[in-house]
Amino acid sequence: MIGSIRKFLKRENGIAAVELALVTPIFLLLFLSMIELGHMIYYSITIEKGLRSAATYAGRNEELTTEVITATQNIAKTGNPEGGEYLVRGWADADASVTVTESEFLYAMTGPGDDVVETVYHVTVSVPYVPVVDVLVPALEFLMQTSFYNGKYMIVLTHDQAMIGD
Repeated sequence: MIGSIRKFLKRENGIAAVELALVTPIFLLLFLSMIELGHMIYYSITIEKGLRSAATYAGRNEELTTEVITATQNIAKTGNPEGGEYLVRGWADADASVTVTESEFLYAMTGPGDDVVETVYHVTVSVPYVPVVDVLVPALEFLMQTSFYNGKYMIVLTHDQAMIGD
């Protein structure tokens, strides 16, 4: 009996299969993490492009009317003033928001000349990130605890645009 146990322990058949079984989960995790990271970068860039377009649209208007605010929100979400299909899936979430505010910027001249007063529009978006691989969400939540809101990773971006008129 002891001889057969020694013979079993000395066998090297199947070592490659054991190594593969040990390494495969690590490579799978790395592969899925890279896919998720790429999707997250694409997601945030798409949101940022919509935000910049919305802020530019708001800046081309003399005042913030209800129609201008609605069109600005639609541009941020869909890329179109009339609305349409969302740029990213997170806009369909109830926690997604677009806020448009207005303020005055004063630049005091130090020499001769009048001070400069400009109207500035602030557009802020808050969009929950919708992951490709839900398995990685607990790991993301653990790593970035302060960025989660109601269990969702929120992408929050702001763009300021001076009023440029038509």
